[in-house]
Amino acid sequence: MIPHRFLILVLPIALASCGGLLGGGRPAELYRFGGAAAAPAEAPQPAMGQSILVSYRGADFEAESRGDRILTATGASVSYVAEARWIAPASQLFDGALMRSLGHLSPAIRIVRPGDVPRADFTLSVDVRRFEAVYLGAEAPEALIEANVQLIRRSDRTIVGEWPVSSREPADANRVTSIVAAFDRATATVTARISDLTRDTVGRTSISSSR
Repeated sequence: MIPHRFLILVLPIALASCGGLLGGGRPAELYRFGGAAAAPAEAPQPAMGQSILVSYRGADFEAESRGDRILTATGASVSYVAEARWIAPASQLFDGALMRSLGHLSPAIRIVRPGDVPRADFTLSVDVRRFEAVYLGAEAPEALIEANVQLIRRSDRTIVGEWPVSSREPADANRVTSIVAAFDRATATVTARISDLTRDTVGRTSISSSR
């Protein structure tokens, strides 16, 4: 159970940066997510030859959720779980999970970082708008991830795909370990879906343009 004294009200959020608010100075337990990232499903592939390059610079997170604190929401109130932190900023852990999932797209499609090559064929943009544990009346929360994804063809700056991607995963109990496990499952669902959409759209777009 997460007792109420372990939740810190962060309205305004800037107040949560004060060290004295983090559970009386006890060392924080560190957690990670993203290990359950799933491989994307099979989808049409472009004709073999040289790889199609997709540039991905990393997901954009909202300020309140991108750091290493575990964000919760109850109605209009948001809180951080005291004495518990992500082992790295949530945005970095999410990117690691997505890059592992996108890695299954090779060799026909290869993911690169901006600057790795002179010019990529497509640009993948991921805007994570919600990444929080939401209490909706039940004792245990749901891990909620909501993102907007864009895929842009670099040759003419055309948006060839734009999709909302989301996942809700209920925690088994109102414990930090259960909440972390729910985030892990939600991340796996979202990253696999982004990979599926990327591979399907790049494959179809490349096949159509080659005809």
